Amino acid sequence: MLFTSVSEINGVTALSVYGEIDATSLGSLAAHLQDIIDEGRPFLIDCTNSHFCSTAELSILSTLASRANRLSITWALAASGGTLRLLEPLEFDTKVAVFGSPSEAAAYVSAFSTEKPSA
Repeated sequence: MLFTSVSEINGVTALSVYGEIDATSLGSLAAHLQDIIDEGRPFLIDCTNSHFCSTAELSILSTLASRANRLSITWALAASGGTLRLLEPLEFDTKVAVFGSPSEAAAYVSAFSTEKPSA
């Protein structure tokens, strides 16, 4: 089962993911990520409380990274355990800023964010 919550950490929007990220929960996760990126604000994804991650998660994160880059939105990923084991061999951290804790990710996003100006 997958649960998500949206909060702020040091003024940065944080999508926290709890539970299992697998084929049955990817659609829900993708929808939450779409909502976050549509805001156009810097954000972080906290996967430190995810119990299982599939390679399909990498596809969603890769798509998210490409879209955020096109929109000049700064973001970071907080991950541990299974997620890090998937990311390291693929050198995913060359595309996405990956940190071991949400507070580290928030500090990075705060320091390097490039928010779109308000209209």
